[in-house]
Amino acid sequence: MPPPYEVHAAPLTLYYAAVGATFPALLTTPPIAWTKLGQNGDLNYMDDGIKITHPMTTKPFRGLGDPGTLKEFIDTEDLMIEVTVADWRLEVHAQALNQNTVSTVAPGVGSAGYKKMGLSRGIILSEFALLVRGTRASAYGDDYVAQYEIPRVVQIGEPNPVARRSDPFGLLFKFKALVDPNAASVDERFGRLLQQNAEPGT
Repeated sequence: MPPPYEVHAAPLTLYYAAVGATFPALLTTPPIAWTKLGQNGDLNYMDDGIKITHPMTTKPFRGLGDPGTLKEFIDTEDLMIEVTVADWRLEVHAQALNQNTVSTVAPGVGSAGYKKMGLSRGIILSEFALLVRGTRASAYGDDYVAQYEIPRVVQIGEPNPVARRSDPFGLLFKFKALVDPNAASVDERFGRLLQQNAEPGT
């Protein structure tokens, strides 16, 4: 019997880029266009993990002649990715607050230098592309790569840092996929999941 690769556990790391950015190949390091979420990636994510959900609502049709459901219709569906990031830098907090601008003020005589950002989101959510990758996350081999490629997302989570004596500040991210009108097929309108299943050819 082969090893039970299908029973798998692995951390994942999130990257974001502008909508339209090219997703890296499975064995390629994400290029400079892709920014890692958290300075150290999965080392900055809270231990409750990355939650990937596919919520759906349906509506039944019940004919007059029977109280049972004759047919079920999909009403809504979504793809959600949620993670809490322990990285208190403004660059990360700004990403949680609709990609607000972070500016740097240089130190002056008798005044400290600092970075600042605004705390309101405005009225239009910023869109970006999301890559969720694990270097040992494929169900087809222990050392194989897997990645989610989501062409359009918005961040709808509510950052909820709590100031405690001995627990880190955590920033909640909740990414919601938007339909990609340029998808190659109907079932890729929220993106794709790739899992490596073989070594590169020679």
